[in-house]
Amino acid sequence: MQQRSPRRASLRRRGRGRPLERGLMAVAIALCAVADARAQERADPLPPLAVEIARVFGIGEGDEEKLRAGEIVSSKLPEKMEKELRVGVAMLLPASAKRIFEQLASGRILSLDETILAIGDIPKPAAPLGALAGFALPPAELANLRQVKPGSIFNLATDEIEGLQKRLETETDDAALQDAFRRILAGRVQAFAKKGLDGVAPYDRGDDDPAHPAEELRHANTTLEKLREAAPDFAKALDSPPGSVPDVDEHFRWRLQQIQDRPTAVLERRLALDRFDAEHGYGLLASQRFYASQSFNSLLIAVGMFQYGEKTLVFYSNQTFTDQVAGFGSSAAHAIGRKFMLSEIVKLFESVRDSELAKGS
Repeated sequence: MQQRSPRRASLRRRGRGRPLERGLMAVAIALCAVADARAQERADPLPPLAVEIARVFGIGEGDEEKLRAGEIVSSKLPEKMEKELRVGVAMLLPASAKRIFEQLASGRILSLDETILAIGDIPKPAAPLGALAGFALPPAELANLRQVKPGSIFNLATDEIEGLQKRLETETDDAALQDAFRRILAGRVQAFAKKGLDGVAPYDRGDDDPAHPAEELRHANTTLEKLREAAPDFAKALDSPPGSVPDVDEHFRWRLQQIQDRPTAVLERRLALDRFDAEHGYGLLASQRFYASQSFNSLLIAVGMFQYGEKTLVFYSNQTFTDQVAGFGSSAAHAIGRKFMLSEIVKLFESVRDSELAKGS
């Protein structure tokens, strides 16, 4: 029997092993590349301003890894008023920060909010009645309005209630009542356009303890201390009548929104500051909801956006003020209200993340 040369056998074994060795080497190189990329991602620091803004929204250092993993991170923020509910949320979106900013500032993302029944712009807040022509209360709410009196069924000032009652003495048809309520909304927009928060009338509760949405929104503004340091022009605009800060874009809007199983009239001022031309550019948005016909008294939403690699880091805070969490059992009511509010916000964020509006450059 012919014997093989040990050298030739060794060469054959070595030759047969090369494809396996090359495959293992390729896998090792690929794993190293992924590890390097992940290490680089972990090493990429947030811009200093983003860190400051993150603290405003209650997002700490330990949350950054969760955000990178695609989680929606939430936080309970300090509440200093009895009627206050406050939460913060953050997430990464797969699009450029400029695109996300434009989608939010334009209101296009509002199309994802299933609670909005109708919405309209108010381009001339000093003369808003024409822009409110498309607003109409459903029949059930008109029935509530016919029984209007001080209390919590409708958020109205004393003179607004008296004006409605006087009109109902001579005009009882639905069209007249719709017109009367539109004029109330128009008056509130005009007052805010002229005086800012000083023009926001309190709600008559029928006792010696009216609700003061203006005081609530002033308080909400003071809680954004880090934002005041990081973006003083934006913070000043929140405190001031419209048009006081030229760099901040402002827009008024009305909406009819389903809240706690009731169609609710809401008036808001939207503020936007575009700083994407600066190093570590960013965008800031806020919504001051200075009137709601029921459920809550007032509301401030603040949003910050930063470019983070190819994605956008979004910070969001919501401060809602409502009589429903005050008084006996306030602690439990706060916990329930906060949990419900957070679930609704996260649901909306998930819709935004999964939509085509939040993708692309």
